[in-house]
Amino acid sequence: MAIDIGNYNKNRGIYSPVIEHNGIICGFWLCGQDYHNATRFFGAYPPSYLKRMSLLFPDHKGFGVLHLFSGMVPKGTWKNELTFDINPELDPTIVGNAEELSKYVGLKYAIDLVLADPPYDNNHEKYGTKKANKRKVIKECAKILSKGGHLVWIDTIIPIWAKADGWKLRGTIGMVQSTNHKCRVITILEKVT
Repeated sequence: MAIDIGNYNKNRGIYSPVIEHNGIICGFWLCGQDYHNATRFFGAYPPSYLKRMSLLFPDHKGFGVLHLFSGMVPKGTWKNELTFDINPELDPTIVGNAEELSKYVGLKYAIDLVLADPPYDNNHEKYGTKKANKRKVIKECAKILSKGGHLVWIDTIIPIWAKADGWKLRGTIGMVQSTNHKCRVITILEKVT
């Protein structure tokens, strides 16, 4: 699944543009002050986030999009989407621990794009789960992604990743929702080996 900056900038409407500088996508998104959560669950994607991602990643191969830590994400942005969450009450496509992602997903699905929105700070307590080992989860994402696939990680930090696991940094986009919200960063990694 290729990143399409031209498609994003051509169709972005009022959204901020992104640029590519030295092979890295850069930008800053103000996602707005829509405080309504489309789901009944704390921590949904910010407003317009999925729309922006669909403009950056318009292509799709087979069963290629996995929402990680996102059991209640509204589906329908891409043709075929899977959700993965530890909480079965959220009715995800796959129930499991993200630290063992390859055990659940493996080669069963051809994953081209992983959108990960892990709990940040101590928000895992609101979900009644333990804090995820993010470095371990990113290694697991490398195992299940097709070569040329992407991991898009939204967090309050740039997560630890390694070239030795097959990753290449493709972008960082700063993001703020509105006043009294955490500033976050969207990290885009490409699976190159």
